Amino acid sequence: MDVTQSAASGAQEMKNEFKTKEQLFKEYEALRRRLAKLENSQKRHRQVEEVIREQNQLFKSTIDSLPYPFFVIDANDYIIKIANSTARQTGPLGASTCYALTHNKSKPCSGREHICPLKEVKKTKKPVTVEHIHYDRDGNHRNVEVHGYPIIDDNGSVGQMVVYNLDLTEHRRAEEARVDQAAALARAKELRQSQQRIVNVQETLRRSIARQLHGSVQNRLVVLLHQLTELEQIASSEGLAGKLGNMRRELLDLLERHVRPITHQLYPSIIRRGLIPALESLGDQIEAVVTFDLKLQENFVKQESANHKLISEPVKLVAYRIAEEALTNVVKYAKASEVIISLEQPQEGWLCLMVKDNGQGFSFESVKTQISNNSGFGLSGMRERGQSLHGDVEIISALGEGTSVNVRIPVTVKGA
Repeated sequence: MDVTQSAASGAQEMKNEFKTKEQLFKEYEALRRRLAKLENSQKRHRQVEEVIREQNQLFKSTIDSLPYPFFVIDANDYIIKIANSTARQTGPLGASTCYALTHNKSKPCSGREHICPLKEVKKTKKPVTVEHIHYDRDGNHRNVEVHGYPIIDDNGSVGQMVVYNLDLTEHRRAEEARVDQAAALARAKELRQSQQRIVNVQETLRRSIARQLHGSVQNRLVVLLHQLTELEQIASSEGLAGKLGNMRRELLDLLERHVRPITHQLYPSIIRRGLIPALESLGDQIEAVVTFDLKLQENFVKQESANHKLISEPVKLVAYRIAEEALTNVVKYAKASEVIISLEQPQEGWLCLMVKDNGQGFSFESVKTQISNNSGFGLSGMRERGQSLHGDVEIISALGEGTSVNVRIPVTVKGA
């Protein structure tokens, strides 16, 4: 009995020991599986962290690549939560709020001049665009267009706002420059029109006076000459006849040397025959003082001879007046022995005239005051006449090298 019980007890102990090992093995397997799951979970966690890190880096690289300030601010306290590198470089160092960063202020924007975009976004829950004056790190003001976009939280309220600023300073300056340029062009146009009106009025008045001199005054003088001639012939004495003869000759001298030249100066009727004959008449007037040479292109001479209206009368008058003034300067001041007028055949709608002498020339510095006072050898007048027809008059001179007046004006003028 003792032996039997002992054997049974040993067998039970072996069975219990076997169960303990089996349980340990099962627990080991369970633990190993849990460790494997934990390792996989950690691996997935590291992968998620890597994805998040890469996304954060991509987001940072993306906003830092923007050429304008971009940031996200808290809707409650205006604190900047996220900012790209451009935003960090714009305002004062260490600025933590949007108003400190962009305006260098200690409180948010207010008033109509600087509407707070965050207040508008919180009120409407919609994107908003406003214009502000911002200040850079050096204190220079910049014209900025501020764009604000709401970020709505789970409660339906604006929790944050995305902001980006577009610098319009250069655009505004360019716009102002365009406006200034347009205004300057308008003023220049008005000046040219005024100059043209003045020239037209002057020529109309000159023509009217010339017509009166040529008609009423000159005709009356001619009648008086005939009457004096008749009285001279029937004078009762030689003494009276001599006096009448002297009066007739003085009157004839007055008519020939003063009235008719003045009439011609007021309005050169020869201009109706063409610009070339008019310029030749100018040369005839000065050839006793200085050698005159008129250089022309043969084709041009033929064209104007065939068509006296080849060049409109206002253009011919302006060219004639400029040449007349230039030749007057040659006679008065240049001390020249020769003067040349060259007239080129009109090309592409432009007429080119040049009056050049071999005189003493002058320095523009020496006549600057006279030119500014409109008394410098008629230089301003010549330029104004050219500009009145949208042309230019270039005057080239140097001491000891003579003077050249170069004229470029359109062949026809609107309304002419």
